Amino acid sequence: MLAHEPYLNGASHSLLTLLNGLKSEMQFLVIVPAPGDMLNALQEAGIQSRVLKLPRCAVKASGWFKLMKSRFLFLKNKAHHLQRLKKVLGDFKPDLIYTNTSVQDLGFDLSLIFNKPHIWHIREYGDKDFGYQYLPSKQSVRKKINDSNAVIFTTQDLLRHWNLSSKNQEVIYNGIVSQHIPFRHPASMPNPLCISIVGLIMPTKGQLDALMILRQLLDKQFNVHLRIFGKINDSEYEQTLRKFVSEHQLQNHVEWKGYMEQDELYAQTDILLSCALSEGFGRTLVEAMGRGIPVVARRQGGPAEIIQDMQTGYLYDDIREATEKIQMCIVEDHSRKELISSAREYARSHFSIENYLEKVSAAMLRQNL
Repeated sequence: MLAHEPYLNGASHSLLTLLNGLKSEMQFLVIVPAPGDMLNALQEAGIQSRVLKLPRCAVKASGWFKLMKSRFLFLKNKAHHLQRLKKVLGDFKPDLIYTNTSVQDLGFDLSLIFNKPHIWHIREYGDKDFGYQYLPSKQSVRKKINDSNAVIFTTQDLLRHWNLSSKNQEVIYNGIVSQHIPFRHPASMPNPLCISIVGLIMPTKGQLDALMILRQLLDKQFNVHLRIFGKINDSEYEQTLRKFVSEHQLQNHVEWKGYMEQDELYAQTDILLSCALSEGFGRTLVEAMGRGIPVVARRQGGPAEIIQDMQTGYLYDDIREATEKIQMCIVEDHSRKELISSAREYARSHFSIENYLEKVSAAMLRQNL
């Protein structure tokens, strides 16, 4: 299995869920790009892993010259990286190659070398969520994905975005909710109330919109705080956020929390807000729904697919509507409590770990029949 990040973001959490759920039935070797939380989690779970820094087939190159240089180096060094990968595999002799992201294409090439089936699990748009340009081109990466033995997308919207012709593609929602997930029984909203936004600090995650929503709520005399969880991905954008906080005197209502473990994060959250401009899935939304925390999200991509507006959560199109939906969530106790209960049942039935493991393992086993 090829993992593309050393830290525990959504894609890594979903991969760990898969590995932990199937490790008694299958043997895995996971390649990670660097030491970090992901490697530590694999070792704690007793899952075989190796560290090998491999190039991504996607970059955030700005300008024609940098993009051309990235393409040249990518193609020039590809054979070398494949040899390194073969050497690391050693005597493992895989029956199946699995890639956990669109930004790593060496798994497909390796499957041709070993003459073994390849499963590609696509968890992001790539371009409109992270601003990636694919190497040597998106067309070439799309063709490899299309030619894989099986392709799994986490939402219907991602499947439509990649626009493949493959007959071997399917949508499998991430498995997030277990029977043992802590559940916060519906109650009146606290005062002050804490709204959380979770994700890498970068423009497409929409933290600036969250600050604007906070300002409107404060103007309406709601006693609210915004907690910003996530690592800094774009330092210039972070400075833009801090400047907005300062200019609008929001210092006493904004907390910068960085990365935090799930249980502690949700213990500090009364409403979960997602302002992402392009979100492929929305793992934190489902986690919150399963825990009894109301969710408010932009009506786009994954969130629009996994949330039923006014039934399992609140969807919005602009800052004004987001403010109104949060106000509704705060003041309408009865409807909020009904929504929370419906959201929990919906999360348990549509995003259960058990269903996820069953469907992904079936996709794996089909390749070895």
